[in-house]
Amino acid sequence: MDVKNPTPPVSIVIVAMGEISLVQRCVKSLLYTDYPRFEIVIVHLGRGDFHLNNLFKNFRGDSVKIKLLQLNKDPGLSASRNIGFKVCDIDTKYIAFLDDDVEVERNWLKAIVNAMETNPQIGIAQGKVLYMDDRKRIQSSGGFMDRYGWSYLRGKDEIDTNQYDRMDEIFFATGCMMIVRRKALESVGLFDGRLFYGYDDVDICWRFRLRGYRVMFVPSALVFHRLSATSSRKPKPARIYHETRSHLLVIVKNHSLKNLVISVPKIVFSKFMAGSKEFLEKDLHSGLERTKAFLWLLHNIKGIMQTRMPQNRSVRLDEWFRAKLSV
Repeated sequence: MDVKNPTPPVSIVIVAMGEISLVQRCVKSLLYTDYPRFEIVIVHLGRGDFHLNNLFKNFRGDSVKIKLLQLNKDPGLSASRNIGFKVCDIDTKYIAFLDDDVEVERNWLKAIVNAMETNPQIGIAQGKVLYMDDRKRIQSSGGFMDRYGWSYLRGKDEIDTNQYDRMDEIFFATGCMMIVRRKALESVGLFDGRLFYGYDDVDICWRFRLRGYRVMFVPSALVFHRLSATSSRKPKPARIYHETRSHLLVIVKNHSLKNLVISVPKIVFSKFMAGSKEFLEKDLHSGLERTKAFLWLLHNIKGIMQTRMPQNRSVRLDEWFRAKLSV
């Protein structure tokens, strides 16, 4: 049983895609965080030197431990987060995962940790995410999904009038900003390394739910995100391949068999029509990459089925999907 601690230690893992200016702004905001016990782990995908030592000294001196891991190749977002997690201090109770194009408000960490400390069944939480360039407009107040496997962000593009300012349960926390209970993560399992890009947040939250954990939205933890600053670094055909592959993988490995029969044909038909349109518009690279994603799924379907998590009959996700469709 966890011992109550008003400020349990936290590790903050940032996957940096190589643009120094983005991670500098992210780290600068983190160093002003009003929380006494946290470390920062930066996983840098690519070559080059960050030259961040001087930046660190300008703010909190040596009071914040910062670890920098330099990778020579890009293993994908999920695998990179796992690498960062494995070097976190062993005594940290929570792990926060941030994209490098995020900036945080001063009290974000205290607000979200306090919320998670109220209930040990809260396995993952996210704060309110606003657009970096339009700080009165919502990017995400929590992720939801219908029974057909289509995910969406509540409140996306709405003006923030505090309409979602209540702590409530969501289906998944957005990957640009989520905090995870360490013991739960070690029990459920780390991010799926096959999810190179996209749907990693849906997958891990879905797996937490299948184990009976809750995923919560904490509106008082405020962050700002530069939408697509990360995803736009990948060429369009590569994004299409990984998004299509990841979407299908997450649905097949997590959905109940009953819902697979309903959802998979609909998803396959939708993506087939998108691919056909790309071929007709002579966007051959995108169409071929979408086709490759389907072929990958077919080639690996046996292994994917073997990694399906047992469906916990006490977790009524079917009813939860239906209840949230109107959100």
